[in-house]
This record gives sequence, structure tokens and C-alpha cells, in this order.
Amino acid sequence: MVSPDEASRRARTRFSRTAPTWAATVFLHCALREQTDNSQAPGEVCEGLPFTVPLHPPTERQAIEDSAAAHAWVEVWRACRFADLVEWGIRRWPSVGTQTVPERLIMRTPQEVARVAGASSEWEAMRSRSCDIALRWRSSWHVRHPDADAASLADAVRSTAQQAAKVSPQDWSILLAVIDWLSAHPHETPYARQLPIRGIDTKWIERHRALLKPLCRAINGAEPVFAQPPRCVRTHVLDRGIAPEGIVDLALPICELDRIVRRARLAIVCENLVSTLTLPDIPGAIAVHGGGYAVGDLRCVPSLADLPLLYWGDLDTNGFAILNDMRSVFPHTVSVLMDRETLERHLDLCVEEPQPNAGRLSRLTEEETAALEALRRGDPAHGIASLRLEQERIEWDWACGRILQAASSAESGS
Repeated sequence: MVSPDEASRRARTRFSRTAPTWAATVFLHCALREQTDNSQAPGEVCEGLPFTVPLHPPTERQAIEDSAAAHAWVEVWRACRFADLVEWGIRRWPSVGTQTVPERLIMRTPQEVARVAGASSEWEAMRSRSCDIALRWRSSWHVRHPDADAASLADAVRSTAQQAAKVSPQDWSILLAVIDWLSAHPHETPYARQLPIRGIDTKWIERHRALLKPLCRAINGAEPVFAQPPRCVRTHVLDRGIAPEGIVDLALPICELDRIVRRARLAIVCENLVSTLTLPDIPGAIAVHGGGYAVGDLRCVPSLADLPLLYWGDLDTNGFAILNDMRSVFPHTVSVLMDRETLERHLDLCVEEPQPNAGRLSRLTEEETAALEALRRGDPAHGIASLRLEQERIEWDWACGRILQAASSAESGS
């Protein structure tokens, strides 16, 4: 015998699995109702409906063996909050007479499934928001983007329905306004803060990006793009004579870094910020704090191609991968303190690299490749699979001497 609670759990499972598809059906019905038969309610064409839960009423033997339990079960169903959805049947049993028992629970519409599942408010939010999108689609979005396909937007509604139902009414209004604006200005890339919408800010966009992306993609054919603050690069001028107004410590948008680099005769890209700020004075030199795997951003600094360029990264597989990427932009890059000598001198200071890079690195020199292979061999005696020597672990006086030597060699071309 199936209890109302068990039937409710089954309805909840069906609702969670299928409600997004029902929401998409509601959207299509509202969006295309001028071309469809309005006499056909959405519930009649929704997938998986009617949904029937057999209740397995007691048999005659069960009724005889425990008549109190059988009677209580029937009364529970008669009093439950969705008793109106129960289909009853007649049992004519010689031993206990004619009995009326609940045979099955039949849910014919999404609303009825939601009611049994205890999800009426959730379904109402899904339904109303699907209709909101459909009305916007009909009134403006489709007019601005006639090539957009209602079926594609229905897919977006399906993928976002559950998340949309959880959004507050205020945030839902903001979201529709954002899509309205993006739909009307498909070629603009503003900062989120610039949108003329009350309550909008950058954090709001980040919180609701998962909702915006599929809906905008279905309407505009592209995901929403907002301007981002340029990445600022920490720069340390190692020769005060070429520093602007004598200022040696700068943080510049990467697009403006070239103006400083043009003053230099030598550039050093260094992955560790403290190392960048404490490098020794070098005539005509400038140090740039690297951005890890964002090293490709340095394409915006074309002057780096015109002067000797040193790279000092962590002595690990990812450091060499970044060096490899660096050379895809600036093939003349020379590494410093990324060799076997440095590794072997500080082997006792190595730790395990948490996420080694196993890729093929084709732009390394023979000496760099030898160091990389030593790192990848690890230290089996101490249970280390892949070695890592961080910049700050290297003896500072020794490191400065190597850097000065590398800078001199780079400038002289030797």
C-alpha cells in the first residue's frame, strides 16, 4: 500500500526531472499562441502527463488479517490534501463486504504534480517566468532579432527554469531589463556599472551570469560581454635614471606598459612579486611582475620584442610551461635560474609540485629540458613525484649574482 507521503516523494522526483521541460512548453505556448490553437492548454501537451501513481490498495486477505490498518490507510487517503486527484474503485469481497478503496493517484497537469510534490510555489515561479520571457520575446526581442529561433530560446528556458524560479522578484525584473538592453545594443560592450538599470552592478552580473548566458545566446546569438578593468602589471624600474619622475615602483594597465618599457635597454619578467621588487639595480633595466599563464597578455607590449628579455619563473614544470608560452610570443626570451645547477644547489629546499604540467614543451633549450626532466623524475626516496623549487627558496645573494651575470650577457649579446 502506497502512502500519501510516498506518492508525494514520487511526484517530487517526477517534478524535479520534468518541470524544466514543462516550463519550456509553457514558453512555446505563450510565445507562439497566435499561431496555435488556444483551446489547447499547455498541460494537455506536456511531456509525461498524465502522471499516475498506482496506490496498490489492500487485497481481501490483507483486509482480513489487519482490518484496522487497511481502514486507516483508506482514511488517510480520504483526508489527504490531494484527495481530489485520487481515483477510487469498488471491491466486493465476500468476507468483508463491498469496500471503496483508492486505486491510483492521477496528476494531469504540471500544477497538479507540483501540488502533490509540495512545489506549487516553485512551479508558479517557473510558469510565470516562462511567460515573462515569452511576452518579451513576442513584443521586442524577436522583432530586433528576427533570425532568432523560438525553439532555441525554449531550450534556454528549459536549462535555466529551476534557477530562474529561485531568483527574487526584484532580481528577475533586473534580469529582464538587462536582456532588454543587451538585445537593443548587441554591438556594445559596456561595464556592467554603466547599464541604465536600477540595482545593477558588477557583482550582480557575476551572480546571475549562469542565467544570462544561455538566454542571451538564444536571443542575440552570443553570450553577454561586459568590459573588464584592464589587468594592472606591477613594474619595478631597476635604474632610477629611466624611471618616470623618479618613481621606480609602478602598477600600470598592461596596455600602457609599453610606454615604460620603451625607456629600457633590458627587461626582466619575474613571476614572484617580492623578487620583482627586490631585484638589484641594473643600468637601463626594468622588471615586470609576470602573470603566470596570462603571459600571453604581454603581446600588448611590443617593445619587449626589441630588447633583451630575461624570464625568471619558479623552477617547476609549470614554470617551464609558462616559459614555453612566453617564447611563443617572444622567441628570444632567455631564462635565468631555471637550470640544473640551480636545482641541484637547492635540492634540499624543494617540495612537491601539487599539480605538475605533463604537456610537451617544444620551445625549451637542451639545458632547460634537462632541468625539466629532473623535476619530473622527482625524489622517489622522499616520496616526491614532481619537484618544485620556489623562487623565494633560492639563496638571495647567489640569485642576484646570477641575475647580474645574465643581464650583462644579454646586453652584450653573448
